[in-house]
Amino acid sequence: MDENVVAALVGAGSAIIVSIITVIINLFISRKGVKTETITKNRISWIEDVRKLTMEFMEYYANTSSVTRIKDLKRIRNKVCLYTRRGVKSYSAFTTAMDKCISNPDSMNRI
Repeated sequence: MDENVVAALVGAGSAIIVSIITVIINLFISRKGVKTETITKNRISWIEDVRKLTMEFMEYYANTSSVTRIKDLKRIRNKVCLYTRRGVKSYSAFTTAMDKCISNPDSMNRI
């Protein structure tokens, strides 16, 4: 074979290999980006839901009669627990504070 033909084949082969590697890398980056975007959206939704439940808990604690308050406070607390993991110190402190409000619903001392 002629040296020019061999050089052209090596150049073309190198270009194909580089193209394949580029496609693989782009697919990996794209998949990682989609995963990150999905996780971010889910976290934002989680934060919004927990904030709404916390506000609902605080409104019931401050503005309802003691007859219905305990039942509603427990219901909201249980919903919050579904959004949190056991054993995480900050979540445990939060649910403990909610438990104190439930156990003493007529107290105006805030935790």
